[in-house]
Amino acid sequence: MLAVPGFSSPWPNAVEAKVEEFDCLFGAAFDYYFRQSTSGNPPEEVPLFRSMQDAFERMSRHFYVEEYHGQVSQVEFAPPTHDEYDWARSSPQCELADLLIVAFRTGKNPSIRLTLLQAKSERNRRTPHLDDRPWFKANMEQWDLLSRRPPIEGAFSTFNPPRSLLADALLPSVGTFGFFYRNHGQDDYHLYYGRAESFNPTYNYSTRYGGRLKVSNTQLAAQKHGFTEACLAPDTPEFGALMNAQLIGTPIHAEADPYSSTSWIVRRWLLSLVRSAVEERRREIGDEGIEVGEFFLETFGDGEDIIEDEIRRFAPGTKSLVLIKTNGKFRTLPPEILARL
Repeated sequence: MLAVPGFSSPWPNAVEAKVEEFDCLFGAAFDYYFRQSTSGNPPEEVPLFRSMQDAFERMSRHFYVEEYHGQVSQVEFAPPTHDEYDWARSSPQCELADLLIVAFRTGKNPSIRLTLLQAKSERNRRTPHLDDRPWFKANMEQWDLLSRRPPIEGAFSTFNPPRSLLADALLPSVGTFGFFYRNHGQDDYHLYYGRAESFNPTYNYSTRYGGRLKVSNTQLAAQKHGFTEACLAPDTPEFGALMNAQLIGTPIHAEADPYSSTSWIVRRWLLSLVRSAVEERRREIGDEGIEVGEFFLETFGDGEDIIEDEIRRFAPGTKSLVLIKTNGKFRTLPPEILARL
């Protein structure tokens, strides 16, 4: 059993074998700062999301984490068949996601995992477990985008993502949800993570707003072409540990290229985003807070020409871009975090 508070058993060996003590420390620290940042917040999506941004910022004191403010944009995509869902519009358009999270590893075998995470707030108190099939409120169109993963087009000229960013992803956890919730009788906030593909609507709603998504697949982990992904995690420490263990998100490093025809395009697009974010922060405040971004560019930028003509817009299309360098020693952790292990 993994040494993360709240980590449930049993977990598949494919997951446990890849989660190390360093990942558990990351998960415990993320849970600690997430609780601190969200303390006293109302159960509303915007303040809770901002608090999560703050938690990532505080994590940078101890781990290689950098949060860059992004620019929200919308995408257009083909609808599902109308006889399948009553809420589907003929020309759907919605935000891509709230967070673009990039967990990467440097060294002898460098790797990248990328996920687009949509954050939602659940007003009802609940205590979801891995063996439950809990439901959460969400926008049906957003769920359709991240679960069905159709080809996309930027809705405005300021955003030009790779058309196959979702459609050609090797693993479904390229599109994910993070639901903020509180346990019965408690005020602390938690985060329930799940692949968008692991949920389904509880009803064929007539509108896309205010619907409910229920966990329809309780599978905890999946594998494809040797890459493992975590499908669900019921609490914040687990989410943090799995994220740092590179078990959340689709791989886009060179080892994924034989199985994904456009992972190299997504990688170049991401290089453009990171380079633009690093340069903008350097212009604003100097060399502070760009160390992780520079690690990423040094590791994955060599020999990769940025596609200036094909990908001209460097906005991530999300509220935040979070970079996590998942290997390397952490800085000193306060005893409050160590005591949680």
